[in-house]
Amino acid sequence: MSDENKKLISKIVIERERLRNVGRVTRLMRDPRRALPFYLLAVISHLIPYKISFKTLWGKKMTCYLPEGNTFYYYGYCEANLTNFFIRLVKAGDHFFDVGAHVGFYSMLTSLLVESTGKVVSFEPTPWTYLLLEKNVSGLANVGTINKAVGDSEGVVALHDYGPGYGAYNSLNKKWAETMLKNRKKSRILVEATTLDDYCSRNSIYPNVLKIDTEGFEFQVLQGAKNLIVQNSAGPRPVIALEVAGGKSWATPQRQAIEFLVNQRFVPCEISTDGSLRQGILQDNYSYDNLAFIPEERLSELAYLFKP
Repeated sequence: MSDENKKLISKIVIERERLRNVGRVTRLMRDPRRALPFYLLAVISHLIPYKISFKTLWGKKMTCYLPEGNTFYYYGYCEANLTNFFIRLVKAGDHFFDVGAHVGFYSMLTSLLVESTGKVVSFEPTPWTYLLLEKNVSGLANVGTINKAVGDSEGVVALHDYGPGYGAYNSLNKKWAETMLKNRKKSRILVEATTLDDYCSRNSIYPNVLKIDTEGFEFQVLQGAKNLIVQNSAGPRPVIALEVAGGKSWATPQRQAIEFLVNQRFVPCEISTDGSLRQGILQDNYSYDNLAFIPEERLSELAYLFKP
């Protein structure tokens, strides 16, 4: 992706993110042609979830279910800060691991950023979500998809699946799954699991950038990546983007994951809307956000990411 296109996409994301801070009526008045059809589709999707296809900010077709894909469809992205962070960070030749890839938005984006010399590896355990992931990255030669969960051991694990339209909430963490969408029926399915250390050693590929979004199972993912995180003999330790969410009910797995990384000399950082970083003061819990963790030894190399 050219620098010009990066700047353009980042600018669009920042401009659209301002709409999140205004009410629906204001959004409707500002852009009725776009807002009204979306609101109608969103209402229908809460009654009957359905698939929809649309173009991403960079022009590639993407398919997902509504309502879980509402933000992709309306804004063109899900998390403004994480989208712009990857645009700033990921470069040609990088290896990007997308753990909890969902339908592949970040896999699609980083495929352009790593270019033909890089590689994206996308892990997604939910069978029906994985089919959408495969569809969305089809034709992207530098993306590999793995239909497995990632955790602290290999084997078979139970995944709690809320079904099409709500798969973004699927989790291997039973306690977390029980606190979400209490009025939504879920099923328990068995899926294969691997660890990042096992996958990396078997395939001789190691990430420069690691995104983890596993709905309360992040600590287990990190426990299965100790060789990669503690001392990566294959190269520099990766920059890690970690979802932190769930508020007080998810405080324990949040704290476990954060403390593990801090103890391994990773510097926790808040991510601004424009994708820049600032060293953060950690909270007791997070309702919904993503944090970046930078290996101490890479701070000078990545100084350009930080706000002056």
